[in-house]
Amino acid sequence: MSGSDKGKQLTQADLAKYEEGWTREMCNYWRERMIRLWVRDTGALANSLQGVLHPGETTTIEHSFLRYGIFVAAGSGPAHS
Repeated sequence: MSGSDKGKQLTQADLAKYEEGWTREMCNYWRERMIRLWVRDTGALANSLQGVLHPGETTTIEHSFLRYGIFVAAGSGPAHS
């Protein structure tokens, strides 16, 4: 918080904007990590990233993505040479 924001009361709208921003930025973060780590072939994994915000008394943020790569990495899918 900047000096001018100290003592400012956050509104429900402020909190909602923060939660929406966090949801979106985590998807961006994981896409950037995939690019840096060269985790790409068709782009399907990066394009499948989704964030869903579940507001309520206890707000949850759910991120999901394609799972195919997890199974291949674990040795249960087809091998690529």
